[in-house]
Amino acid sequence: MVGSVVACAGGPPPPVNEPPAKQPETASSAPAPVASSPPVEHDDPSTCIDPPEATPAEGKPTGKRKGHQAAEAVPSTFGRLAPEQIQTIVRANYDRVRRCYEPGLARDPKLSGRVGIRFVIGRDGQVSSTRIADCTLPDCAVAQCIRDEFKSLTFPAPEGGAVTAVYPLLLEPG
Repeated sequence: MVGSVVACAGGPPPPVNEPPAKQPETASSAPAPVASSPPVEHDDPSTCIDPPEATPAEGKPTGKRKGHQAAEAVPSTFGRLAPEQIQTIVRANYDRVRRCYEPGLARDPKLSGRVGIRFVIGRDGQVSSTRIADCTLPDCAVAQCIRDEFKSLTFPAPEGGAVTAVYPLLLEPG
């Protein structure tokens, strides 16, 4: 079964405070099979969203959230990385997203929805934290897998400090 990954934004991913554009874009490479995880379905897909972590004013994390591997740090210095660079890296890794989506499609051939991943790119270009910021997908295992895949992405080092981005993905069968 083949699914498609569509970026909700037709252009580069929006900064955190801007809403996503409404022009979808479809990725085109074939998915790779992976072992499926048990289904985690909910009547309310918003239960997949990771809660934001409270942080003190100086930007140090307050600790780990239950069920989340990394505490989310608020960067004390905000850097700059061109949205096009972020988009290029995420698009080059759509196969990882598909590997997360395929087991969900095997469980539910009509599985579709949106997953928004909020992530922080550290000064070294490594993703230092991720969370599910938005989710309408009724299979939390798929959303959590996508979040975890974003943790392993590598970007160019931002200018001037860490960068926070939100990347929306629309998942639909086909």
